[in-house]
Amino acid sequence: MTTTSPLRDDLTDLAQTGVPGEAQPLDLRETGAYVDREPVLEVLMSVRRVDGGPPYPAMYLGPIAEPFLGRAQDGLPFAARIDPQRPDRVLVDWTACAA
Repeated sequence: MTTTSPLRDDLTDLAQTGVPGEAQPLDLRETGAYVDREPVLEVLMSVRRVDGGPPYPAMYLGPIAEPFLGRAQDGLPFAARIDPQRPDRVLVDWTACAA
């Protein structure tokens, strides 16, 4: 799962408490900043819960490992965990394609 960054509130709790979902990058922009040698991106995503509901937009601001940057640019959906109380809080698993 994505590690937390000083740029984004702590999302690590979502690995356990988040609802399964899917995040599909729609647009991304490099900020010019780096965290642990990983570029920090601002990513507009379409997010949807696996258990149903319409997709909705959400923003991710944080680092992404170089090997997954190309996949994100291609707009491929990734597995995600969504905060059931605040759906704008989304933990994206950049290593796993959505099912």
